[in-house]
Amino acid sequence: MNTDLVKGRLEMLLKLVEETQPDIIDNNYLFQPHHWQVQNWIEQLEEGDDLHKASEMMKDANAMWSFRNRFKNGELDVNEWPKVEVEEQIKEFLIKGNKINAIKYYRKHKMEDMKEDCSLRKAKDYIDSLQEQYQRQGIL
Repeated sequence: MNTDLVKGRLEMLLKLVEETQPDIIDNNYLFQPHHWQVQNWIEQLEEGDDLHKASEMMKDANAMWSFRNRFKNGELDVNEWPKVEVEEQIKEFLIKGNKINAIKYYRKHKMEDMKEDCSLRKAKDYIDSLQEQYQRQGIL
């Protein structure tokens, strides 16, 4: 693996992440998770850490690049960040066949971030509806 090439692309991604940060800092994050995740990847490369799952990092970086470009191109409103980020993460879980993790993630988000009650049934129903929507759209 050409680490200079990977590092260069991660630096491009970091710049895009910085350009597409929300205008408003929410109560949960001073730095958005994408920001520190990309920074962590760059630091791992600089320190010579063995990236055990380099292909997973590249896939995650590609998904993040696509997601962030949708903000940059005006397809998504950056100030709707939390909702969009949650749906993107759920989509990734479903694409990877991790429906249970999608349900857990959504339920945790509703209860911890949104401070709303969310039964297991309600979370499952929501994930089922998104899964059906993604299947109709040809995403799954």
